[in-house]
Amino acid sequence: MDDSQDNQPKSSFLKKKGVVIVLILFILLGFYLRVYHVDYPVVGYHNWKETHYLTEARNFAREGFFSAGFFVPMWDYPGIYEEQNGSHSDTFPTTPIIVGLLFNIFGISLTLARLTNIFLSLGSIFFMYLIVKNLFNREDLALLSAFILAINPLNIFFGRQMDLINSALFFTLAGTYFYLLWLKLPNWKNTILFSIFFALGVLTKYTFVLLFFPMLFIFPFKKLLDKSMIKKHLFILFIASLSLAWVLYIPTVSTTLGEELESTELGLVFSSEFWNVMKSFFSDNYTLYGVWLFVIGAVLFALFSIKSKKYKTNVGYKYFLVYLASSIPWFVYMSYKLQGHNYHQYPLLPLYCLIVAYSILFISVNAAKIINVKKLKWVFVIILLFFLLTSSITSKNRMFDTQFIGLDVAGDYINNNKLPGEQVVHSSHQAYGLLWHADVKGTGGIPSKVDDLKYALNNLSAPWLFAYNWDFAKIFEDPELSEFIQSNYHLEQLGFIQSNGNYVPVYILLKHGGSFSEVEINLFVSSREMKTREYENSNGKYSLLYVDK
Repeated sequence: MDDSQDNQPKSSFLKKKGVVIVLILFILLGFYLRVYHVDYPVVGYHNWKETHYLTEARNFAREGFFSAGFFVPMWDYPGIYEEQNGSHSDTFPTTPIIVGLLFNIFGISLTLARLTNIFLSLGSIFFMYLIVKNLFNREDLALLSAFILAINPLNIFFGRQMDLINSALFFTLAGTYFYLLWLKLPNWKNTILFSIFFALGVLTKYTFVLLFFPMLFIFPFKKLLDKSMIKKHLFILFIASLSLAWVLYIPTVSTTLGEELESTELGLVFSSEFWNVMKSFFSDNYTLYGVWLFVIGAVLFALFSIKSKKYKTNVGYKYFLVYLASSIPWFVYMSYKLQGHNYHQYPLLPLYCLIVAYSILFISVNAAKIINVKKLKWVFVIILLFFLLTSSITSKNRMFDTQFIGLDVAGDYINNNKLPGEQVVHSSHQAYGLLWHADVKGTGGIPSKVDDLKYALNNLSAPWLFAYNWDFAKIFEDPELSEFIQSNYHLEQLGFIQSNGNYVPVYILLKHGGSFSEVEINLFVSSREMKTREYENSNGKYSLLYVDK
């Protein structure tokens, strides 16, 4: 964008009320996109991560917030030889605490947990607008940034999930906004709000420390010598020290790791395998169209701000230029985590939204100039946003359509037939949603050794065994393990899908006692009532077939 864009009158393209209406419409659109399947069973993409925080919230509501220590989280999938209350070392469990409190008030509800995260996600859209408006004093750039966050596939899908990243993004952005207010008016209100919110955001997810670096570079260091600011600076340091206290405290309570940055492999970014994974994640998170808009915008933003020295005269350019530069070493350091799960890119979302908004405006403004019709700027903006929206919907559908059906069916069955204190051995990976519906603890993975399975049976009271299709080899092919399982477990439930007229097994649920064989499975299926459970994806409804004991 050229300099003339910075000299526009305030709210030049929309009156003040119009801006409020447009922002509300963007937030309502964000709500509509996120509320999809709000009550859907925990069978989707990354149901493991959702179960992680859902069970922490449920355990907080039932056991109290201090039963394992000071806000020490307890999940429902301790390892076979780990602390069986599920306590583990993790970042500060902000989302489970909030949802746990709501569970205490309104009752345990999956819909309530997801709605809480949706509202946190919508709050992030609101603060995204406020931050960009504060930094650049431009309604068009601020509204576009908010809109892009509202339709971003990563934020849509995980904005509906029960996850720490929604609290982390919300509180970090809220802290950033009040920090910007504090720079202009360093009163106690802004001091308290920015320091607490920002610290809570980073403490909730350590990787959000990325947003600290642009904050640091716009800090007025001259104010350190201002005697009237000493108490406020000491308060900020006090809040920072409280954050450090948690980091030092939580590993002493449990050695079981949660989300710490326990592993790094800096050389990963130079491997083709890493970038193959990133291409897939970029497509899911931003769409490839959005990635190209970001690349173009990042180059233009950097060149324009450096060439025109905007970073010296405009705090917005300085903030996002440092944010952009800091993201490179952050990306390298985080490479081990980033290759594992796409949601680790959440701290990049504010940067992505601003840069893409900048890219769209730059292209639109200059295209209108070439044609010499200024008002066509908004035509180009709408066209570019239309393609971004349609590709975003395709991407978010791809994530919503990744489902591991039957976890709720088997989970409900266990829940209705379990004895007090019983646990389940399950297939791990994307089978953790079973634990939310079964409301039991699970050992987190079918052991490869018979001795480990015997330990779970005898010491953990884990008679249930649930195997999803990727673990069928352990049940039917592994010589030692399959012989032990088939000789000591009986069939409780089988799940199938119908494909080309054939029944394709999805999962098998067993319980200790008795025996079974592959031959008996056909008899088991044919002699019992075939039941169905209906599911839905973007292509319509489809069914799981299952039979009970």
